Parts: sequence; structure tokens; C-alpha cells
Amino acid sequence: MAVEVFVYSVVGRIVNLCVPLVIALILDKVLPHAALATLDALCLALLGAMVVEGTLAAVANHVNKRLATRFSESVLQLVGARLSNLPLGYYEQHQLGSILATVSDVDKIRMYIKNNTFRWLLEPVFFAIFMAAMCAFSVWMALFYASVLFVHAAYIIFTSHMLKRVIKRRSALYSERNSLLADIIRSSTTMKSHSMLGRAVDLWLAKAREHLEINESIESRQAYVGIGGDFIARFSIMGIYWIGAYQVVTQSLSVGGFIGATMMMRHMTGVVQRLIPLWNAHQEAVIQKESLHALVEAPVEDTANGSAAPAPPLRSVKTGQVVFDAVSFSYAPGPEASPALEFSLAIPLGGVVAIRGTSGVGKTTMLKLLARLYAPTSGRIMLDGMDVRDIPLAEYRRRVLLVTHDAAFLNLSVADNFRLLRPSASRSDIRDALHAAAAGEFVDRLPQGIDTIIGESGVRFSAGQRQRLAIARALLSDADILLLDEVTSSLDKDTEFAVLHGITGCRGHRTLVMVSHRDAASEVADTVVDIAAPPPRLQPAPLTSMLQGRLA
Repeated sequence: MAVEVFVYSVVGRIVNLCVPLVIALILDKVLPHAALATLDALCLALLGAMVVEGTLAAVANHVNKRLATRFSESVLQLVGARLSNLPLGYYEQHQLGSILATVSDVDKIRMYIKNNTFRWLLEPVFFAIFMAAMCAFSVWMALFYASVLFVHAAYIIFTSHMLKRVIKRRSALYSERNSLLADIIRSSTTMKSHSMLGRAVDLWLAKAREHLEINESIESRQAYVGIGGDFIARFSIMGIYWIGAYQVVTQSLSVGGFIGATMMMRHMTGVVQRLIPLWNAHQEAVIQKESLHALVEAPVEDTANGSAAPAPPLRSVKTGQVVFDAVSFSYAPGPEASPALEFSLAIPLGGVVAIRGTSGVGKTTMLKLLARLYAPTSGRIMLDGMDVRDIPLAEYRRRVLLVTHDAAFLNLSVADNFRLLRPSASRSDIRDALHAAAAGEFVDRLPQGIDTIIGESGVRFSAGQRQRLAIARALLSDADILLLDEVTSSLDKDTEFAVLHGITGCRGHRTLVMVSHRDAASEVADTVVDIAAPPPRLQPAPLTSMLQGRLA
């Protein structure tokens, strides 16, 4: 397809080359000899050339659009695959606006490719062709124009290099502005209830004004660069007419040759005028490519099996222990970083386990390590004797599922949100899970029941209702180990009791590991793990001394 676009464009431009040649023939051959038959033939040939040129240009444009669309689809698939495989730490360390801006750069690069893919190849080639044709009319005119264009090119490259740093700053401000706006919208309830929304919007407006100011600065500089370029172009036109007229007066160039040479000059001037914005677009595309490249090349999670031997299915792991063997974890990358968590611990499988401890001791981090959302800096996590790194990540996460207290939902129906986890779930399966999590009653009262659109992030529901929906969705999964992190923190005591008894009663073969600051989780648990260490770290200790078992 790329070759087709190139061929169509080349043929179209070569046909366009016929116009000044025909004009020169009319002036030098037809008019002096009154050759009307030759005039008719030349005009018909010129008309045919114009039709062919227009047709080829339309075909090349259509094929080029298809090529750009295919490129965009391929890049979006690559970006989508990367986004789904990036570790949790990447999202925690990068602003939302920065990630969204990088993804939106795909469309900008697509537009750049659609409009400019072959122009970098075509324009220099045609410039050389037009220059050769101009030399056929007048060598002196061609040499003068080439020397002026060399100066023009040096001027454009120098000035665009000065603008590159400012353009990068504009891209960074654009990301910061969008990130701040996303944060404000996401926390609008808090902002309004604390009377902070006005000040937050003022901060966003300050960012927006700074972005507008730097954008205006770039446009002003580009305008000044354009004025300088226009002066060079006008100077070249004046010089060409001066040299051409001098050659006509001295009879070293015919009038037709002079007209033909000036028409070639106009073609080359058009090439230059197209290359200048093309160079500016190229500068921005390079910056966009760099940010996209950083996303695509970011380290991803290791989804493969860490060992050569196939891992046994996790469904068979219903007994034994989860062992954190001398595990340490640090939020900051690099070996020099101080660990935020260091501990050894054993948790029994096959029942309901409650984990208690003071705030900040690392209970949530422990669950994220077990869910493999975080990777230990050192040490091992063993699941019934298997190193979890030896289990393929996709399979592992289907069997070990983490539910957080602030679980998110998409702006879809209740049923569609549940089917994101289990596409084959029937309506009765969804209702059973809802009733097990004490969520069936309020969902049944919705206008369309489980087909009701729940709003972005489940905004139509209270925090407690969202937690019950999250629990119900988890119960719909095939996970063998459910990790529940403060999933009843927004519920009243009676509802919490009903939810906990509901999920423990229908857990089947599952192991439930619950983190909670309240006593209700301990009351329904078979085993309670007390982590009584001051933050920020759990001190290393023998497994037996850190595990305190207690029947509920």
C-alpha cells in the first residue's frame, strides 16, 4: 500500500511538470508561427494531464488515509497491550493526565503520518526534478535559487531547534493541566463539601493560563520565523526575475524559457512552503513519539511462567500455607531504597483468615504482594510450597483475587460490570452473587434492575453499596483465594455482619483472607493473624511466633 501511494504521487507530480513545458512551447513555437493546430493539440494534452493529475492525487489521498488508519490501529493495539501489562507501580508514579496525553498522541501521530508520510520522500525528489527542469531553461537562475534555498533551510533548522525546548514544556503543561482537572472532577464531592472547589479551579485556571501563554509564545515565535522566511522567499523571487529579465534582454534566454523557468520556480517555492510547516509538524511529532516510546518501552509485568516446568493448577491448592519468606518491599526503585516492609509470615489456607493490625503496618501492601500487584524487593512468597513467580501471572490472578475498599466500576450496567470478570455469567448467577453480598435488595429496586447504568465509577451508589457490589462481583469469579481489604469499612454493623456471614456461607472451596480494623471479621474467621508491630515495617520474626491462630 505504501508503494502504491508513492507511485501515484510520483506520476501525478511528473504529469504536473508538463504544464510549464507546454506554456513554454506555446510562447516560443505556437504564437510566433500562428500554429493553431499545434495549439489545440497542446491544450488538449494539457487538459488531459490536469485530469490525470487530479485523479492520481485523489487515489493517493485515499490510499494514504487507509495506510494511516492501519498504522493507528496497530499502534493502539500495542498501546492497549502495554497498558494492560504495566505494573501497578507505573500508574501510581505517573499522572493520569500524562498517560491520557500520551495515548491521545497516537491520533496526532496518525494525522502526521496521513498528511506527511511520503512528503519527506516526495518533496525533495520533486524539488530535484523541478531544479533539473529549471536548469534546462536557465542554469544561472537555477544556481541562484538553489543558493537562496540553502540559506532558507539553514534558517528554518536553526530557529526550529530553538523552539523544541519550548514545545516540550508546552506538552508537559498540557499533561499537568489535564491531570489536575481529572483530580478535581474525581474529588468534586470533597472539594464542594470543604468549600475548596473554587480554589482548586483557580489552580487549574492558572495551569491553563500558563499553557495558553506558552502556546502564544510558540505561535509568536513561529510567526516571526515565518516573517523571516517570507523575506527570504521574496528576495529569491526578486533575484530570479532580475536574472531572468537580464538574460532575456541579452538574448541568452527566450521569453518562453523565462516564463517556464519562473513557473518551475513557483513549483519549487510551493515545495518549500509545504516543507516549512512539515518541519514544524515533524518537531512536534518527534516529541510525541518520545513520550509514546517511553510508554511502550516501560517495563511490564512478567506474565510468563518463571520456570521451565508447568505450574499445577491453582484450583487444587485448597490447603497448606501462604508463606512470606523473608520478604522485603520498597516503593522506591533501586537497591539503595530503604524497605517499607520487611517480614516473614505464614497464613493457613482452606478457611477464613482475618488479618488485624495497626494502621500503616503494611496489611494492604501484604495483600498486594500476595495478589502480585507488587513484586518483593527480596525474599519469596510460597503458595503451598510453590514459588508464586513460577505460576503464569494471568492464571494466578484468575485464582487469587484482590477486592479493595474502593473498588472501581465502569459506566456500564450492573450486569456488564460483573461480566467483565466473568463473561459467561447468567442473570441468575449475577443475582445469586448479589444476594450473597446483601446487595440484591437495593439492586432490585433500581429502575432496570441489573441492567441499570451505574454511572462513572459507580457514582450513583453510596460507598457501602459499591463495596457490596464489589464483593458480589468477586463471589462471581472462579478465584480460589479471595483477598478482601477493608471491604466492609463503609457498612454499618448489622449490614457488615450480614455481608460477612453471606460470603463465608457461600465461599465453598475458597480461602478468604480479610483485612479489617473491626471485630466482625475476627468473629467469622477460623484463624486470626495479629500483626502487632509499629509502622513503618514489620520486624522479621520466626513464622510460628508471628502467626497466632484462634478459632472464631
